[in-house]
Amino acid sequence: MRPYQQVAEVVSKLHNLDSIKESLKKLLVDIDLAKTKGESWIEEKEESSYQEIMQFIAKKTSEILQWLLSITKQYDKRNKNVADKVLHSEELQSINNNVEDLRSNVKLQTKKLQKLQLKLKEQQTLASTSRELEAKFLDFKEQILQELHSASTFMSDLQLKCNLISKEFKEHQELDDDNDKKMAMISQKTETVVKQQEELSITMGNIMRKMDSLESEQNNIQDHMRDNRRFTEALAQIVDKVKATERKTTQKKEIPGQHEQQISEDGWSDLDTHLTDCEKNPGHTNLIPVENFKLDHLPSGHRNIDLFEFIKTVADLTVKVAVTSVSPNRPEFWPNTNIPYYFYNHKESPTQFLRFGSGVINNVSKFTGRACPCDKCEHSDNPSKEWWSLKVGTSANLIFDEIEASVTSLRLFYDNKDSAELVVKVTFTDFFKDINRDICVFTCVACDKRLSVLAKMVKRNNELNKKVFENYLQSRDHCKLMFIVSHPHGCHKQISIGQWKSKLKVSDGSNRFTHLTCTCPGSTGGAVLCVGYGWHAHSGSLKSGLNYSSS
Repeated sequence: MRPYQQVAEVVSKLHNLDSIKESLKKLLVDIDLAKTKGESWIEEKEESSYQEIMQFIAKKTSEILQWLLSITKQYDKRNKNVADKVLHSEELQSINNNVEDLRSNVKLQTKKLQKLQLKLKEQQTLASTSRELEAKFLDFKEQILQELHSASTFMSDLQLKCNLISKEFKEHQELDDDNDKKMAMISQKTETVVKQQEELSITMGNIMRKMDSLESEQNNIQDHMRDNRRFTEALAQIVDKVKATERKTTQKKEIPGQHEQQISEDGWSDLDTHLTDCEKNPGHTNLIPVENFKLDHLPSGHRNIDLFEFIKTVADLTVKVAVTSVSPNRPEFWPNTNIPYYFYNHKESPTQFLRFGSGVINNVSKFTGRACPCDKCEHSDNPSKEWWSLKVGTSANLIFDEIEASVTSLRLFYDNKDSAELVVKVTFTDFFKDINRDICVFTCVACDKRLSVLAKMVKRNNELNKKVFENYLQSRDHCKLMFIVSHPHGCHKQISIGQWKSKLKVSDGSNRFTHLTCTCPGSTGGAVLCVGYGWHAHSGSLKSGLNYSSS
């Protein structure tokens, strides 16, 4: 029988081996779990991030290695303590073999882990490349969308122009059809005339035969014809002199009439009353409020975008003019006439009433770095260093000279009753007037920040003015299209569209136009644009009902 102590030691060792075996089973389960989770992440079945999966695998690997080192140390320690005891060589060899297998398995798993890390780096590189490609694709997509938007806008404008051209072509085609009909009628009439000429030729033959018998009277007839010729020549000279006199009279003619300034003896408060009680245009049905102006308001055949936008830019630059006194320098009569000049009799009481009219801004200059010279800034300890110079055109019968300009104020952007009030007092003038042409131009300054938009408005107006002028240069005397922008009765601005009736050449070679386009008191000085011609100011109206412009 074996000694009890030896048997107990062997049994203890066997229990240790069983414990190591169970721990190794759990260790293999942890290895398989880490491997399975890593492979699932590669196949995108695992939702963990790259950092999370790497941390998990590294942690498991570290735990496994630490556990193996711990078991090895414990075994070595126990083995050292019983080194002198008898241990069966086959069991020791088995344990060593198991440890070697575990180490081989760990090395194998480490290599697989390194391969997984390489694959993960490749996936990360692919993901980064994919993000860069996606960003470039989004940029390219944005460029394509912008180009498509530009192309869409261009196509819309092109479609509108094509429609207008189609309408104009249709109208020209109708004119051509009418011309063809007229040519056919002319051809028929020509044939009739040819037949009549043949009959006339026969008749002339008969007459010639009769004239042979009248040779004795021919000399008397020739003498009579010479007398008639001399009389006709003398009469023609008289007619030429009469026509020349008429031309000179026409050139000097100033179209006498009445002004269309709005007089307000009760100050600023009764302008709405004047608007409501208007006798010239009750209801103002032919005046279009600026905010309601649309392309359809233009006559058929003239509904093009350039003309429409041009009218809107003129409206943007139109101002309401208020003058509070009358200059003592106003003449008694219009030049070279016996026609009384407006408000000459009011010089003795210059502040008796307000006068309202219209004007238009035709140039803007911005200044920075030096103090604004307006009245407000001149009396301020902190004058504005940013200000604007406005060049304004209107009628000379509204603002006669520098005296009247110095008591004038301008209201800008007065498009409706609710428009914010922006009033510029004329505090600095570079004044020019031509009383014969009835125009005046002056320069004033202001520092209100809201004036900053005017420069772009003037630039846009000049561009469209050039386009419209070129488009209508050849047809201007045929279509006679015109429009006016003004402040009727000193109220918000309105647009009227019509045709001019006659064009009068004045002594300096400029033109003055008469028309029936709608105006009211308060329209004096407003912009009159006969398309294809230059800028004119509204001067007044005649007893006949016609209105007339400056020259």
